[in-house]
Formats: sequence, structure tokens, C-alpha cells
Amino acid sequence: STAGVGRVATGRRVSPDLVQPGDKILINGAIGEHGLTVMLAREMPEVHSRLTSDVAPLNGLIEHLMHVVPDVVFMRDPTRAGLAGVAVDLAERSGWRVTLEESAIPVRPVAEHAAEMLGLDVLEVANEGKVVIVVRPREAEHALTALRGHPLGRDAAVIGEIADVADGMCELRTSIGGRRVVQKPYGEQLPRIC
Repeated sequence: STAGVGRVATGRRVSPDLVQPGDKILINGAIGEHGLTVMLAREMPEVHSRLTSDVAPLNGLIEHLMHVVPDVVFMRDPTRAGLAGVAVDLAERSGWRVTLEESAIPVRPVAEHAAEMLGLDVLEVANEGKVVIVVRPREAEHALTALRGHPLGRDAAVIGEIADVADGMCELRTSIGGRRVVQKPYGEQLPRIC
């Protein structure tokens, strides 16, 4: 078993309850690589790919961000159910609409192709070295600069925002101008490995 022990900084609180309309949603890098690497190895061992797991310890990145940007209001790792799972949970828990911009979400071509081969939505694939962060709008650029200044945040991006619609839904604005409701995946695509 594994356990993490730490101290909560005085006066610091991150929670979906603190999220407000206008807040920006960030991620520290490209999604889907961990889950796709494992699934390719299990389902298609004959396929040789440049895809590798994104597993990484995020404590240093998060400590740096929290030191530089005091207005972080929410953080969570997009492991089970991927980015879609975190975004849907955030919408449901906060009561506000979460809007994601497909064109802003970092996905490497090799991950996109692997997801297509496996018939998966890359938004629903497990990640291990990623963190989804919500900050106040005035802090978004500052947070992005802080993340990109760390080796595990070089590909950080602002991927969406909290809309001023109190329906608790998650919506994806597609790269071709459409919109679709994002839902949690049914079941688990990746058998638990950790």
C-alpha cells in the first residue's frame, strides 16, 4: 500500500465549493498518455509506439504553483475517468457549467492516433502525471507562466472556464464549432493498476 503524509498550509483551501463563474481551468500538459500506453501494451502488444506513460510526482509542481499563485481554488488529478471525469465531477459538485475548449486541450498526435486505434475518447483516458487546476480569471496567465516554468508543466494550457450557467453540466466546444455534453464514461476502460 501507499500513503501520503503532509501538512495543509494555514488559510489554504481548495474545493469545488469555491469555484465561481469566470474561473479558468488549466491542465499541466498533454492528456491520455498513461492509460493509452498501458492499454496498447495489454491489447496490442505487437504494436510498437513512441507513446510512453506520463507518470510523474507532481508535489514539486504543485508546491511551486501554490507558492506563486495564492488563488488556486480547485485541483484534482485526472486519473480514473480522465479529464472528462474530473470536469463532470467539478460541474456536478459546484453546480456551475464547466465549458472545455477542445482545441485548447493538449493532446499529442501519437496519443490521438492510439486512442483512435483503440476506439477510445482521449478525454476519458487515465492520466498519472497531470493535474487539473481552477484559478480566478485574474490569475490565469500568472498560473500558466508558473506551470510552464516547471519541467512537468511545460505544455500547460488554459483549457476552459466556469460558465455563468447554474446547471451543473459539462460542455465541450469542439474544434469544428459544435458543442457536446461531456459525461463520465460507463465502467472503467483501464483495469485498475494502482
